[in-house]
Amino acid sequence: MVDYKEAIKKPFTDIKKLVIGIALSILPIINFFAVGYSLEVARSTLNKKKTLPDWEKWRDLFVNGLLVVIISIVYFLPTLIAFMLSLAYGISAGLASEDILGGLFAAGPFMIIAGLLFLLAAYLLPVSIINFVKQNSFKEAFAINLIFKKAFTVKYLGAWIISAIITLALGFVFGLIPIIGGAIGSFISGIIVMTIYAQVYSEIKK
Repeated sequence: MVDYKEAIKKPFTDIKKLVIGIALSILPIINFFAVGYSLEVARSTLNKKKTLPDWEKWRDLFVNGLLVVIISIVYFLPTLIAFMLSLAYGISAGLASEDILGGLFAAGPFMIIAGLLFLLAAYLLPVSIINFVKQNSFKEAFAINLIFKKAFTVKYLGAWIISAIITLALGFVFGLIPIIGGAIGSFISGIIVMTIYAQVYSEIKK
């Protein structure tokens, strides 16, 4: 079973490592190091290690953090394309009928499609990232057959819902802190959810 209690406690098992991660999460681009570290948390969890990994191999942390950003962009690209096309259709239809609002309403079904694509990408992205970490290969983030088999299970669905709730809750709470609140929330939630997803990935035998 996924040990949610362990996952929630993990960021606070080493305050020094936590502070480093939060500090690195504050600035854009520099935060790739923190993203890469969350992947090392997933890797250590896959290897049945319960402690936070050391901050080392800085080049790998940055590169892997960058690769996760690229993977995320690829997964959400269909959503962006669908949204832009629906927006363009709505505006063109509105201009043709001299009713911009009516044109945007006409684009409603396409907006719904864009929303569904967004949810699908958000659902598949975590397991694709874990597969990337597990196989240590960029292309494995797009191994759709395996990713679908892992993702469309009750265990993964439950982990995804709980992870989403944790991420939203931490984002709201720490978002109340000026300037650095977002960095605190994103780094802590990153460690927690990567631990959860790595655990559930190991449990689903596909």
